[in-house]
Amino acid sequence: MNFSDFVFSATEIAAFDFNKQKKRIWEATNNRPGSPQTWQFRYDPLFMPEVSNNQLLVRSEEWQGSYWITSLTILLDNEEAGKIAYQSVYNLYPEEKGKIQRSSVFALQIAYIKINIPELKELAPEATIIKENFGFSQPSKEFTIKIKSPDKDTALKIEKGLSSMTLEYEFSISARKSQQNTVRFSLQKLKNSKLFTNLRGLGDVAYVHRDDLRKLLEGIHTEVVFDAVIEKPDHFESGLLDKLLTYWNQSESSKNFDETKWQSTYHQDDLKPSILTKQLNKMFTKDEPENHWKFNPSADINADAGALTQIKGKIAGKLSLSNDELKKLIQEQNIEVDIQGAKIEAKSIDLHQVNLADFNDKTELISVVTFVEPLESNTIRGSVDFSRLISGTVSNVKDKIIVLFGKTSVGKSAILNSLIDTDIAETLGLDNLMTICIKSPFVLIDVPGIIGDKNYEELAIKKAQKADIQIFVIDSEPYKDEIELFDLVYQNSPNTTKIVFVNKWDIVQKNKPKREQETICSRISEKMSKFVNSTEDIVYGNAMLFDLERDQMIRQELPQLINKIKEIF
Repeated sequence: MNFSDFVFSATEIAAFDFNKQKKRIWEATNNRPGSPQTWQFRYDPLFMPEVSNNQLLVRSEEWQGSYWITSLTILLDNEEAGKIAYQSVYNLYPEEKGKIQRSSVFALQIAYIKINIPELKELAPEATIIKENFGFSQPSKEFTIKIKSPDKDTALKIEKGLSSMTLEYEFSISARKSQQNTVRFSLQKLKNSKLFTNLRGLGDVAYVHRDDLRKLLEGIHTEVVFDAVIEKPDHFESGLLDKLLTYWNQSESSKNFDETKWQSTYHQDDLKPSILTKQLNKMFTKDEPENHWKFNPSADINADAGALTQIKGKIAGKLSLSNDELKKLIQEQNIEVDIQGAKIEAKSIDLHQVNLADFNDKTELISVVTFVEPLESNTIRGSVDFSRLISGTVSNVKDKIIVLFGKTSVGKSAILNSLIDTDIAETLGLDNLMTICIKSPFVLIDVPGIIGDKNYEELAIKKAQKADIQIFVIDSEPYKDEIELFDLVYQNSPNTTKIVFVNKWDIVQKNKPKREQETICSRISEKMSKFVNSTEDIVYGNAMLFDLERDQMIRQELPQLINKIKEIF
């Protein structure tokens, strides 16, 4: 399958950790219920160097007696990642056990890659990367970086030094993304709508003309609260309307109507054939010499039913109609007529059946509307720290780095104090960022909480890209500028594990009723869940509490946050 043929949802369905990196999973939008054997899934490319015995698998060789080449292969996909991704998919769809194909789950296919190793110039200024840009016309699971050195000593120095360097990459993928509007609701919810209000009292089954049904459903998205995932809000109403019109698509001809069914008809006094006959003959007059029908725009049809108003709207601007044209126009409104000479006779009208007994919590409707975007190329940037992928025999493995991000006064320094169980952390300036070792091999970094300053933003990005864990600190529902900071960090290090810590939660608990606390939690989850693997990674607590007896703020333990960090490591 060419990747350009893979249409996937704009939102990932799951994620998995692979070599300390978060890999997202997408599903094809044409994965149809009942056909799991054909489903397709893709995940982020790995960008993982080949490793053997806890060391980078680097090879250096002399080339034509004039220079040396050091080679390192970077894997974009492998069997182990595929198995983990497949298990993640299986966990989402356990009922499809054995039906989803393992071969349908693999890494996104890349069209273009650009790479750089910034530290290389510092280690060996005379060395150069032979090829920094890679293009792929066919799917590829790997590519090889080749570094040119003037001599063997430089090549061996690069071999040894690569294990402490960072590979920066950007790649492009050609894809047709899609967005979905998914709505799930029971018809019980529609009992507050004008549809049910107007039809109630007509009997167990109400009969409604198509255009009247559409009018009654207009604006229903403002009358009822739906459980929905909306990725394209401007098409929400039309998709919901189409779903409901399809649900009540069954119609019946009035040829079979007795008086009981007419009593169950919405706008019955306007839709009976005898009434339609009178109104149609008011609207149209036969011009015998020309053998055409003329429309009378001033005719007072005196009807509320949508069928006749639709005819009046469609005929506007036309001077005359032939017999066939008039008949077709009327039939488009589901009205069967007979035209004899200068008279129009309505024979019957097709009306939709609305079963009012269906308006209960057991009748559930699901509307899924997919919008596919044109084929486009997307550029994604990232980096991988080789030292994070190897341990043990490599002498320069870095300490585990935990970086805290958040606005000024949110309590990051207090959190550091709680984590290290001592009061030594304090906020310092840009040139002297506080770094605290915590029972090596852990390093905690508090990034200054100034938002909007370019220098601090660059610092935040730099520290974010070196982190093993990022902790986003808030003290209630986050404001726009806080989200902007977190977005900046996320965009520049999407694969780093993240925790959201809601500090000073006692203030909310003491001053807000329980229902409002739940609302705040819901809003926090809504705004912050995009940064974490699951809502379980959103932790609540208090780094400091006021002690009445001591008349001062006292540092608190943070067991939930500490346990979450331990889970990751």
